[in-house]
Amino acid sequence: MSLPAVADSFERPWKNPDAVQAPKPQGLLNSFLPGKTPTAKTARPVVRKTKSAVKKTSKVKVRKTRKRKALAAAHERTINSKEAIWWQSVGNPVVYAFRDCSAKYASGQVASGATTSPAGLITASMKTACQVEFAKMAGVLIGGLGEKKSNAMLIELAKTTFLPTVEAAISVEKEKQRSKQMATAERETAEKSLETAKAAMFSCFSQKTDRLSAAKSTLANTIADSVLIGCQNKSDAFFDLLFANSKASPQVKQQQKNIALNETYRVAIIRRVLATRKNIQIKTATQQ
Repeated sequence: MSLPAVADSFERPWKNPDAVQAPKPQGLLNSFLPGKTPTAKTARPVVRKTKSAVKKTSKVKVRKTRKRKALAAAHERTINSKEAIWWQSVGNPVVYAFRDCSAKYASGQVASGATTSPAGLITASMKTACQVEFAKMAGVLIGGLGEKKSNAMLIELAKTTFLPTVEAAISVEKEKQRSKQMATAERETAEKSLETAKAAMFSCFSQKTDRLSAAKSTLANTIADSVLIGCQNKSDAFFDLLFANSKASPQVKQQQKNIALNETYRVAIIRRVLATRKNIQIKTATQQ
């Protein structure tokens, strides 16, 4: 045994661990043990929160809650701002490229007589004319948003962007087709009316010429004048239809009408008079 251990055994007397030890006084008696003086405990007043204190505490909680919400809102705005920048510079260009391509494809299909639904035309465009645009868009969305979120985004885009745009393109193309059909029908109607008016004018010229030619003493020029005057309502109807779409002034239209009547139809009337009279010589106005 070392010396420090021996010294320690003398300084600390041995105690029997099996011996029963006297219990120490507890509670109030413990304050009267030798070496200790009892101390009186001072009563502490019970603090009750007044209404103003409660209100102040409540305001503090409200301010903390508002601060947390403000920080959360600021964080959300930061995320949204970054996502908005990404959409502006990366997402939107590829989305709009496919949107415009699918709309153009749908217009072409409708123009050629296709009766497929708008959704069917979008699906068809993905596999044909707009395959490159769709693949590029899908790749950008997956790279920027992840596969799961990009799939959800594609479904949303189909409802809010692609389908409305294609439907509008189809509507515009159908309206063009209807306008073309109406224009064709109107043109055909106008042409038919013009042919009818022309036939009525020629019929009037022929009938009056043949009737007046029976009077062999009447000069051919006089007969032509009478025919043109007698058939003026028919010729006016014809020329009104003929110049209906012309942008020329009324004076120019009248000039062109007079040239046609005097240089074309008058000559035709005189020739018909001569044919009816078996080629009798025409006496002009100066020969009368």
